[in-house]
Amino acid sequence: MNNHSYYPNYYAVEDIFVTQEKVECKVNTKLLKMGFLDAGSESEDLQAGRTVTLPLWYIKELKINNPYFSVCVPDIYKNVH
Repeated sequence: MNNHSYYPNYYAVEDIFVTQEKVECKVNTKLLKMGFLDAGSESEDLQAGRTVTLPLWYIKELKINNPYFSVCVPDIYKNVH
């Protein structure tokens, strides 16, 4: 049997942990009925300027030029760090 890994490897524990990693995102525009994404929000709408943490798998689906969220790159991935 061949042990080559597929991308993403559905059953790999490492892949599961990485995709569940939370990344901070800043909300760029008011999002109606999305207040549940911010645990500290008392409003049912997600207000512009708020910072929320989203899983990496979701952010990968948002792609780079998303008008709704700006991804805050963790320090460990910056060149200066």
